Amino acid sequence: MRVPGLENAPPGLWFDEAQNGIVARQLVAPGAYHPAFLSDFTQMGSLYFYALGLVLNIFGGEVWPLRIIPAIAGALIAPMLYLLATRLFGWRVGLAAGGLIAVSAWNIAISRLGFASMVTVALDVAVYLCMVQALRTGRLGYYALGGVLLGLALQMYY
Repeated sequence: MRVPGLENAPPGLWFDEAQNGIVARQLVAPGAYHPAFLSDFTQMGSLYFYALGLVLNIFGGEVWPLRIIPAIAGALIAPMLYLLATRLFGWRVGLAAGGLIAVSAWNIAISRLGFASMVTVALDVAVYLCMVQALRTGRLGYYALGGVLLGLALQMYY
């Protein structure tokens, strides 16, 4: 529900989506300046924009490549939330949580916009999942992965 028809739904292009695309193209242009934080209108960490610039270079400057990263991130939230809720409360709660977020109107709508926020939400859910696994198993790898994902989430959005 998040990926098909990204070119036309929602119709048009928001200012923020267009600005994100312009910034992303500038970051990956030959000889470009490569900051870790973007000032001006964007005012965010630059990691998301490097990924977006790569996607735009591969697929072109259409509307759907601007929206594909948040759409995939929004789609990944449902299975991760299922796993998280299953580990905390059992498979019934996991199925309800994953199922409800999969058909949630706000999650679908925001996933279909080319904003950086949905990627951070997906990373946050992944951090929680890693921390629950780390506390349950005691394995240091889950703690490390959770820390790396938290750092990436902080670099992606405010």
